[in-house]
Amino acid sequence: MPDASRDTLRSQLDEVLQEDPIEPEEIAILAGLLVRHDPSDDRLDAAIGKLHGAAVDWGSAADAASEAVLHADAVDDPDHAWAVLCTLDEVSAGATFYGCPEAVAKPVGDAARAVRAFSAL
Repeated sequence: MPDASRDTLRSQLDEVLQEDPIEPEEIAILAGLLVRHDPSDDRLDAAIGKLHGAAVDWGSAADAASEAVLHADAVDDPDHAWAVLCTLDEVSAGATFYGCPEAVAKPVGDAARAVRAFSAL
C-alpha cells in the first residue's frame, strides 16, 4: 500500500476514534483495512478498545453489499461496479477485524462466484 493511502487510513481512523458516540462499523472497517498493511499500528489497539461491547450486524451489511455486487453492471458503469466491490471488501475487512468473518463468508462467497462467472463470459 502506498504511504499516502496508509497515512489516509491512519488519519481517518484517528478521527473516528475521537467521535462520541462512536461508529463501530466505521472504526472496524478502517482498522480492518489498516491491519492488512500495518498490523503493528498502535491505532489498532485503540480501535479494539473502542469496539469492546459494541454491536454491529455484519451479516446484514454483507448481504446488502453482496446484493449490490450482484446487481452491478460493469459494462454500463464500471465505476459503480468498482465502488460496490470496494464496499464489499470494506465490510469484509471490518467484520474480520471485529472477529466475525463467518458473518460475511456466505455473502462474500456468493459475490465472488458471481464475479468469476461474469468474467468468464
